[in-house]
Amino acid sequence: VAVCSVVEPLSPRHTMGFYDPKFPVRNAAPGFTDCVYEFRVGDYAAMSTISGGSVLYGWFVGKPLRPQSAAACGAIGGMAAFMYAYQNSYGRLMGYKE
Repeated sequence: VAVCSVVEPLSPRHTMGFYDPKFPVRNAAPGFTDCVYEFRVGDYAAMSTISGGSVLYGWFVGKPLRPQSAAACGAIGGMAAFMYAYQNSYGRLMGYKE
């Protein structure tokens, strides 16, 4: 028995990255250094807040090994904060964010 199904095209709200940017495109294919140079004060503030919050979380949760736990959480939070700022910068350069 053969089953035939009709696949409807996805609406624009169900797709990701295939719509036209709302803002002017400043760099259609930004590299790593372009994105890092595009960091704004708000990105640095978010990075320091996320990193600092992660260190505090590690300190208060890691009862037996507080310094090691704070350092590990700070490293993970720092990487997450950098990725968040990079994502914002990339979106601004590509015209998807203001």
